[in-house]
Amino acid sequence: MLLLLGLLACDTSSTTTVYTCRISLESLEPTQALVGESVTLSASPLSELSDSALYMGGQAAEITALERSDCDTCDTCMEDAECDPCIDDCDACSEECSTCVETLSFQVPELAAGQYPIQFFNKYGASDRPLQLSVLAQSDTGDTGEDTGSQDTAPQDSGD
Repeated sequence: MLLLLGLLACDTSSTTTVYTCRISLESLEPTQALVGESVTLSASPLSELSDSALYMGGQAAEITALERSDCDTCDTCMEDAECDPCIDDCDACSEECSTCVETLSFQVPELAAGQYPIQFFNKYGASDRPLQLSVLAQSDTGDTGEDTGSQDTAPQDSGD
């Protein structure tokens, strides 16, 4: 009986807040790119680079930067007003949040030319609708990069 009371006295439960946002993907710049090129995505809400993942056509893309510009006042207001970051319409903070710009940059992964949906995930949730990025075909210039040693030279006048 004492053992049972001892177990009941130790409450190790904790509370974790889990957000389930639909992250809004707003725009891509550029909308067409070659494999390996950098693309900038405007999206909201963003969190940290360490908890973010982006996929194109199901293939992971490397996120190279995540920027939140002029968002400190908005973040403070949202916290003070106890607004959910997953809800775009926090009336108490609309003015403070109007200047907040959230973007991330990523490199186009190895994919064949074509249209690919972009999906984004972070601690808040997942993107609500995919944007499409066109991966362009690599152009073949025919240049192998090897030096053949030949030079084009004009014939010289022999002075005759």
